Formats: sequence, C-alpha cells, structure tokens
Amino acid sequence: MNPWKIRTRFRNYLLLEALVIFGVIGAFKVIQDRGVASIVASSLFLVSTLFILYWESKYPGFQRRASFWGLMIFLVLSVIPVMALRFLNWGVPFQDLSVAGIPGAQLHQFSNYMFLLMLVCFFIDNFLEIQRLRRLESER
Repeated sequence: MNPWKIRTRFRNYLLLEALVIFGVIGAFKVIQDRGVASIVASSLFLVSTLFILYWESKYPGFQRRASFWGLMIFLVLSVIPVMALRFLNWGVPFQDLSVAGIPGAQLHQFSNYMFLLMLVCFFIDNFLEIQRLRRLESER
C-alpha cells in the first residue's frame, strides 16, 4: 500500500488550510483597508478551524487525536485572541498593539507557530491513520 495514494481526511484538512492561506494572501492583496482584510483573514482561520473541529467530532475518540489538540490550541491561543484584539482596537495598526506587554508583531509570530503546530498535528494523525489502514489491510 503506497501511503502517497491514500487520501485521508487529514490530508483534506491540510488542503483546506492551504486554501485558507491563499485566501488570506488574496484578502491582503485585494482589500485596500488592512483592518477589513485582517478580519477576512481571521474569519477564514476561524471558519476553517471550526469546520474541521465539527467534522472531527463525527469520529469516535476525536478528543484523543493530535489534530483535535492542535486545532484547540490554535483556536484558543491564536485565532480568538488575534481576532478579538483586532475588533477591540479597530483602526489601530496591528504592529502598534500589545497584549500584556507582548507586541502585536510577536503575537502574530506566535500565531504563525501555532498554525504550524496544527499542521504538524494533521501530519501526525495522517501517518497514524495510514498505519491503521495498513494493519487492517494486512489482517484481511
């Protein structure tokens, strides 16, 4: 069984997040108002994260998967705080903002790392799912 030919839902999640990244880049290229573009970008991250969490909740034991925890960490420590900060400080450039002494630029960098962590969790679960499918196939 070739693992590159196996399409799991985790690979679909990676594809979805790649599309979100293109949407975010597009929003900042097309929308002149940086505040509006940032809300569109935050909304894309929020909707994709909530969609994946909803979809994952259909599978038994979803709370034990790395993807669930990666999504929750990204949502709680990144998406919601950044979106709230932007809404609560409308019109102020993000780099001029800070939370508890943490500058907006550092918060955004932290958010990037949380996004990467979430993607790594998808890779982990994809690998584990392929291993599970291989075991099932070998038992036949």
